[in-house]
Amino acid sequence: MRRRRFNLMPFVVLFGGAIAWAGDSLPGSVHTPFLFNRTGGPADVRMTWVLRRVPCATTPEALAATLGPSDLDDQLTVTLDSGEVATLSGPPAAGTSPVGVCAGPDQPGNYPDPDCRAAILQTAGAAPVLMVAPKYWRVDGGDDALSLVSHAGALVFQVANPGGPGDRSIRIAPVDPAAIAARPATTDGCRQARDAYRVLEQSTACASDSDCQALPGVPIQGEAGSCTLFVNQAVTPAAVAAVKAQWAAGLCATAEAGCRAPLGVVCRAGACAELCAGVALPNCDTSCDAYAADPNGVCSTYFFGCSGSGEVCHPVCATAELQRCVCRNDTVVCAPGALVDPTCPLPCRR
Repeated sequence: MRRRRFNLMPFVVLFGGAIAWAGDSLPGSVHTPFLFNRTGGPADVRMTWVLRRVPCATTPEALAATLGPSDLDDQLTVTLDSGEVATLSGPPAAGTSPVGVCAGPDQPGNYPDPDCRAAILQTAGAAPVLMVAPKYWRVDGGDDALSLVSHAGALVFQVANPGGPGDRSIRIAPVDPAAIAARPATTDGCRQARDAYRVLEQSTACASDSDCQALPGVPIQGEAGSCTLFVNQAVTPAAVAAVKAQWAAGLCATAEAGCRAPLGVVCRAGACAELCAGVALPNCDTSCDAYAADPNGVCSTYFFGCSGSGEVCHPVCATAELQRCVCRNDTVVCAPGALVDPTCPLPCRR
């Protein structure tokens, strides 16, 4: 029997704030904007993200003139020690902090996001600014920081490249948060749509698994249910569709997260939740379907340069039932995968 030989070399390289993905269709590293505390001590920075879509051609001055209360997210305060950074790629995922993070919550796709992200930044002793920046960019030029510095005895937000292109640099302008807050709110803005979605997210009360359902979510960046809603039967698909339509009609910023199929929905401690929620499941091995054309399955493939002939020299695959299959003595042997947590009936996640 002649076996196929191949090398598996998937890799991810992370250096500074630049990320390189193997297999990306576009060359170069992914660069992201971030906030850098260049002062000699800690600083509390208040971030208020703009929920509206912001085309990268928009200047912060022009955006500031059009913002109202219905365009703004809740204020988030982060504490940066001297020398610490925080991502400016968008609102952080629910329950997480942007401090110490270079990349945003969503992995970039194969094409740049045509929209930018915007936020009002404030800290005691510094004039507030409105920032507009892309989530990420691939054109060489490095990462771009919005720095908090001490200048002439006062704190100042500043950027290193104030005249840089909108598609790969941070732009800032003075802003008056009180003036924005005083403008009239709308009844159908992004904030109102976001708040309506949060009401749906909170409809989780249940007595049994049959009370629960998993519905496609609305891609609102930072929301825990942006991929899937695990809610009770009181939430109708029509109600979710109405919020999704309002989010689209309001030209609100959309998350780019690659959503995975939900594992299932259960009633746990009186609340609907995803099956195995909170369990760090490893990714399943490659599907055994990938080797279905070979009469000897994974035994037909031999790792190039592998010393020996045992199962470590052959790939491992997972069946549809999540059994783990290996090549042992030229025979495919499958067995249930080991559970990583007694509360979760699954050994891995596809």
